[in-house]
Amino acid sequence: MKRFCRYSCKSYDFEALRQLYDATTFYYHNKIDRNSRPNAYAIFSGTRTIDLDANRFPGRNNSEHPEFCKHGIKMNETVTYDFTNQTYASIMAEDWPSMFTYPNCHGFPKAPTDHYGSPLALRPIKSGEEVWQDFNTHFYKGECQEHYHKLMDFVDKFLDEYKGFSKFALVWLSKIAHDSANGLYRTDKHFSKFFRKNVDNLNNSFLFIMSDHGLRFGGLRRTDTGYNEDNNPLLMIAVPQYLRSNQQLILNLKRNSRRHTSQYDIYATLYDIARYAKEESFQKWDEHDFSEELGKVRGGIRARSLLRPIQYDRTCEEMEIPDQYCICEKHWHMIDIHDENVMKAAQFIVNAINNFLKQKGAGEKCEILHLKEVISAEYIEEQPLLKVVVSASPSDGRYETQLLKNAESFEIPGKTFATVSEESKEDIYCSGVNVAMD
Repeated sequence: MKRFCRYSCKSYDFEALRQLYDATTFYYHNKIDRNSRPNAYAIFSGTRTIDLDANRFPGRNNSEHPEFCKHGIKMNETVTYDFTNQTYASIMAEDWPSMFTYPNCHGFPKAPTDHYGSPLALRPIKSGEEVWQDFNTHFYKGECQEHYHKLMDFVDKFLDEYKGFSKFALVWLSKIAHDSANGLYRTDKHFSKFFRKNVDNLNNSFLFIMSDHGLRFGGLRRTDTGYNEDNNPLLMIAVPQYLRSNQQLILNLKRNSRRHTSQYDIYATLYDIARYAKEESFQKWDEHDFSEELGKVRGGIRARSLLRPIQYDRTCEEMEIPDQYCICEKHWHMIDIHDENVMKAAQFIVNAINNFLKQKGAGEKCEILHLKEVISAEYIEEQPLLKVVVSASPSDGRYETQLLKNAESFEIPGKTFATVSEESKEDIYCSGVNVAMD
């Protein structure tokens, strides 16, 4: 969230989002897993696709959708359907269609919206080098534009064409800032102009400006600030102009902006807008538990509408957020990287990554990693928890992992590894296989 504030000052501080839309920033918003796909499922389907640590979450640690990659997404599985199944004109546009499919998972069986921007992004990528170069020469660089220019033009036309209609628009832009801490600088004026131009088109809308996660690798990510920003993605919400005088709604927003929230809450909020709040003409915003509508998991304590009162700061345990992504402050203490337990933990991490590759059927196609050095190590006094960053050869990749120490060995909660290398997230050497380590 802080990263967006630093780099998009015109959109953030001036007439666009704050002054023209009176957008509210949510300061303690938490991602629920490391990368886009599980966060996208949480945001748009309210579903947890990841496994949790069995000791930390007994009885509810298994994925709620273990076969999602193989089976893809049903048309009525995401909140998009709750809008498109009504009288909403709809558009979905990604500059890198992957939010539900990275690296090689099945997605929707057909276009989920009336207008679908994926072909615009996929054709030059999937049609070979010659087609890509032709697109790049004449469609992008030839017009001094990037992918986001074309997609936002597409969205711009959609908003103009459907004036007076109820609309649902989902725009998911990855290429701008996914790989660079500086990516937002060059887009600042463009998006500020977009929001100014479309005031009339958007002033009767609920507007969500959000991110699935922060920057996950590189020099900034290896700092304490970068670690915190990775887990604390952007979330801003603006409500329709005619509701900005609704004292109950605005009070709820302002109070909730200082609450601990997560991606699951966005799903409950979108469902609230699509199905529930409209029953009272969007005028009543009392507390509501969506367990009856969504079930005890997707609609219980884990997922609260951000437009209604949230009575207290829920813990990461209540919100089913793994410890390694929890933004609630922990008191870490540095430990000697040559400590015997640290060295054992470091080797355990590298062995675990190699075993992960074998389990994915990529063992023979990927180089075996070897521990090169321990970069840093920290521990928490209150529990036997270590946070260790190691580098491995031959890739020189850097991996950050939290481990629980037991009597005989170590355990990696959730079996997750975060790559935090300088220039790239490609921290394993493989041939002819796409392995989603990050």
